[in-house]
Amino acid sequence: MPVDRQMATMSSVLYDAVLVAGGDDSVDGVRGKGELANWPLEAYKHAKPVAAIGSGVRLLEELSLPGAELAPAEGGFADAAGVVTLVGGNGDDLARFCEAFARAIAGHRHFDRPLHLVRA
Repeated sequence: MPVDRQMATMSSVLYDAVLVAGGDDSVDGVRGKGELANWPLEAYKHAKPVAAIGSGVRLLEELSLPGAELAPAEGGFADAAGVVTLVGGNGDDLARFCEAFARAIAGHRHFDRPLHLVRA
């Protein structure tokens, strides 16, 4: 799929979900750029599905999404309140991640989060 928008000129709330991809270089490139790093936080605040895989989970940890259960740094899978994360794992774990994220997107909004605690 060709890129037709820049993140810096778009809002995450215009999309149905946000996926933070893995890769240390990608995550490090977003970290420190507030308007980019805050995409997942903005989507979370609007009860949209948020997912992260691999080192992308680190970015969600730094954003301190209130009430979000994230996969542990040593490896694992987490799926709660429309937040789906995976660190490490195998093909079966990746399939679980994809299925859970698809379900979160199908659920559209996830108001079972403590949204009143999300920083502005």
